[in-house]
Amino acid sequence: MKKAGIRDYLLSMKEAGIISPRKTDQLMADNESKQERLRNYRLPTFTTWGPTESLTETTKLIPESQKTPGHRFLVRCAPKNLQSNLKIERTMNITWPEIGVFVRQLPGGEENYTVEIREHWNADYGGAIIANGAGKIIAEIAEGNLAELENKDSRDIKNAQIDLGVGDIHFKYSENTSLPEKEIMIGALKYFTPTVTREGLEKLKIYTEFAYSKEHGYKFFEASNEDFWTNI
Repeated sequence: MKKAGIRDYLLSMKEAGIISPRKTDQLMADNESKQERLRNYRLPTFTTWGPTESLTETTKLIPESQKTPGHRFLVRCAPKNLQSNLKIERTMNITWPEIGVFVRQLPGGEENYTVEIREHWNADYGGAIIANGAGKIIAEIAEGNLAELENKDSRDIKNAQIDLGVGDIHFKYSENTSLPEKEIMIGALKYFTPTVTREGLEKLKIYTEFAYSKEHGYKFFEASNEDFWTNI
């Protein structure tokens, strides 16, 4: 899965000579247009307001009914200048009054960031699927929110690999993967190939991240067919 700090991840790849400065800039710019990609794939998403140029502008988009006790939010602030040394700053599971405190304390000053606010609830599982467009597909999930996954022990992460050999399609699951966990991974996959046919799986090229809750169902954070993310 992608690291939570995508900007730091890409910059470290550039410094290591793995990707070019031009490619780094493209991927960082692509990261700021993920909401449009999610809409194009018609995926269920968390209600999101922004990004806009300021907290004041984003606040104007949010209904007053959402600004009440009991509602929780994720806030994501991205540098307006992608060439700057500023990082993407985010926090989650905070109340409405806490949003202003977070934004006003942004390193370098809030005027240097766009502000995106998203509804938030704690997920039962977070996961990702990578399909390379040539029949290789890997899915993985772990209990908890997606942002927590990079700190999980490998034994806590369940995965599935699809075998498109001769005969029936086989799903190879990691040890101790429960039936509900298998169903969650297949359910996420079906948003991209509803009938799970051989033809659909062979052509599928996607990198996607999602949350799953028994109460709320699926919500997707990313969906990209960029070679850099689908190269497995």
